[in-house]
Amino acid sequence: MAGDPSDPQRFAFRKTERLRHRRTFEHLFQHVSSFRVDVLTFLYAFDLPAGLVTDPLMAAMVAPKRQFRRANRRNLLRRRMKEAWRLHKHSLRSELALHGRSLAVLVKYNARYESEYAAIEAAMRHGMHRLARHARKPAPPPAPAAGPA
Repeated sequence: MAGDPSDPQRFAFRKTERLRHRRTFEHLFQHVSSFRVDVLTFLYAFDLPAGLVTDPLMAAMVAPKRQFRRANRRNLLRRRMKEAWRLHKHSLRSELALHGRSLAVLVKYNARYESEYAAIEAAMRHGMHRLARHARKPAPPPAPAAGPA
C-alpha cells in the first residue's frame, strides 16, 4: 500500500523523521561523531535514549547564515539536501532496522559556494553509505552506573 507508514520504501520526509526537539539536539551534540564528504558535514549519534526517539532515523539539514546571508539561498540548499536525503534514506533505514539501532543526523552544508543538486546528492549518498557502515559496527556496551565510591 502506497500510504502505509510502515512501508520501508516510502519516500516522504515525515515530521517524526525530523530532528526538532531541544533535548534530542542536546543529546546529539553531547555524543557527536562527525565526518565530512565533499560539501557536506555529517554530525551523528547512534543509539539515542528511548524517550528521544520518534523514528529510528532522524535528520536535520543546516545551511549556515554566515556563508549564505539571503534566506532564499539557504532554503534552496536545505531543499536540495532534504531531497537527496529523502530519495536515498532507505538503505540506511534498513541497515539500522537490521541491527536494531537508532540514529540522529545533522547534515551541514559546508562550502562557500552553491553546489548543484547532483553534487549534493552524490555527497549525501556517500555520507549515507558511511553511516550505514558505522551502523554495522556493534553498539558499545552501556557505561557502568556510577555508584558510591
